[in-house]
Amino acid sequence: MAKYKNKYRIESARHPHWNYEWNGVYFVTILAGKRKHLFGEVVETGAIDIPFETKLSETGEIAKHCWQEIPEHFENVELGEFVIMPNHIHGLIIITKDDLAGVQNDIVKTRHALSQDTTNQTPAQRRFQNQGRESLSSIVGSFKSAVSKIAHRKFPDFKWHPRFHDVIIHDEDSFHNHSQYIIDNPLNWFKDDYFGDEKTMK
Repeated sequence: MAKYKNKYRIESARHPHWNYEWNGVYFVTILAGKRKHLFGEVVETGAIDIPFETKLSETGEIAKHCWQEIPEHFENVELGEFVIMPNHIHGLIIITKDDLAGVQNDIVKTRHALSQDTTNQTPAQRRFQNQGRESLSSIVGSFKSAVSKIAHRKFPDFKWHPRFHDVIIHDEDSFHNHSQYIIDNPLNWFKDDYFGDEKTMK
């Protein structure tokens, strides 16, 4: 770790030789502040095919809606599988620019720009601001900002972990493996690395 103003800080998790505005598929993990269980709880469903799921809290519902609306604010972005867990979110973000700038992943397909009509916008839609260029950081930052601004109306102490984790998906096998990992996350919650909040972590 390097020091900044005599305090330890974690080095950036971003890959130094990769442009995060390039087309590609990114597996993203975003944590609640101090890993607090703010988004809900994992419960048994009684179903054989999906035995566990996250019962979302009000904040979890806000996060879900804001996540689903990402493509409405970034015209060259699509979403793969995602899951809202009690204290974190996993999701696949797919950047699909028509000009094919940078590296084009084989499993990414381009699509027409989405309508930017502002009529009948939801609160989450109105909260996406200052998007900047369509880099992964700007996408995640806008999502986190939208959730925070809505959640703070009722939960003023809501906080995110300041950073996020990402994995660059390079092939179809990795895409399917990460997709299945997301789907199975509630099933594996009680042995998940993120299960405990910061106070219970050793």
